[in-house]
Amino acid sequence: TPQMLRYILRSVDMTSIRTPGLVTSIIFAFMFLLRVGEFAAESPNVLGQHIIRRRHVVFKRNGFVTRNIHTADEIEILIPSSKTDQGGKGYVRNHFKTDDELCVVTMLAKWFEMTQDVDVNEPLFAFKIPTNPAFLDCVTRGRVDKVLKAAAHELGYPKGAISTHGIRRGAATAMISAGIDPGIVRLAGRWSSNIYKIYTYVTALMDGVARLMVKTNVAAPNHHLIRGG
Repeated sequence: TPQMLRYILRSVDMTSIRTPGLVTSIIFAFMFLLRVGEFAAESPNVLGQHIIRRRHVVFKRNGFVTRNIHTADEIEILIPSSKTDQGGKGYVRNHFKTDDELCVVTMLAKWFEMTQDVDVNEPLFAFKIPTNPAFLDCVTRGRVDKVLKAAAHELGYPKGAISTHGIRRGAATAMISAGIDPGIVRLAGRWSSNIYKIYTYVTALMDGVARLMVKTNVAAPNHHLIRGG
């Protein structure tokens, strides 16, 4: 949820290169409804075939590509392939800058600045270890899972309630809860049908439903129909 993202952002030490990578990757994945294999590696040496690389991110300003990433008001990404896009046609998605602390444009610009010495063909969330610049580390599935589970525990979520898959599910729920058109949710999440509905957290969506149900005026049913039924 956005609340969990804010908690993670505010509670961790962002001075170490590994931590900003983890936090930025989680927020990035949430905003673009990514599957874990699209932004995190299995291990620093084992990369999934669908992982997004630095070259797949473009910073824009007023609709045009800009090299000054800190003036960008938009990012455009290419998701090169996925388990539902085995042909590798790819998906292009974008987000615009906001003044929120969770702004993915701002966070990604900071990440690119911190990792400007990493080759464009490397995974988006790869980084060099300051004590050993020759070694390239990377955000991994296990590290992301650890951060999410620790945050969930601190926030009082039931054990096992949160996993890496919950990023995509939580993002879809947040979009629906915000009143975003279901068609846009499907497009953002790259779902070809209404299957996205099973990914959303129904509990969150039911907030206020009981209050509305008991306050609505419903015409009394015809008693002949009731007797006949």
